[in-house]
Amino acid sequence: MKRAEQILWVLFLLAVGMKMTISRHGFYPFSAGLILSSFYFYLSFWLFNNISFTGVFKKENYAGITSMRIIGTIAIGFAYSTAVMSILFKIMSWPGSLIMLIQSCFGLVVSGIIILVRQSRKDNGPFYKGLLLRECNNDCNLWTSYSDNRFAT
Repeated sequence: MKRAEQILWVLFLLAVGMKMTISRHGFYPFSAGLILSSFYFYLSFWLFNNISFTGVFKKENYAGITSMRIIGTIAIGFAYSTAVMSILFKIMSWPGSLIMLIQSCFGLVVSGIIILVRQSRKDNGPFYKGLLLRECNNDCNLWTSYSDNRFAT
C-alpha cells in the first residue's frame, strides 16, 4: 500500500470511530469516505501499477504494463470505491446501504477470485501481493460494517 492510501484509510477509520463514540454528526466520515472512494475510483490505475505520481502522463512508465492489466486495475478500483461508499452508506444510515453492500461484496469476491488465480501462477510478482493485501483489508472492513448492528438501517 502506498503511504497516501494508508493515511486515507487511517483517517477514514478514525472518522468512523469518532462517529460511533464522540461526535454524532457525519461530516468527518462523509468527507474521509468520499476522499478515499474518489482516490480508488480515479487513481486506481496509478495506485495499483506502482507508477510514480510524476510519471502518470509519461508513456514510458506504461511500457511493461499490458492493457488488460490497466483495465483490470480500473475495474478493481471501481469495486474498492463501491466498497468504501457502501461502508459509508451503512455508517450514515442512508437508504440503499444493503444493496450497495451486496453489490460491493459481489465485486470484491469476483476480484478476489481473479487475484487468487493470478497469484497462484508461477510468474507472480509484488503486483498481485499488493492487490491481495488490499482485498483482505477491504473485505474485513466490509464484513465488519455489514455485521455491525449499531449501523442498522
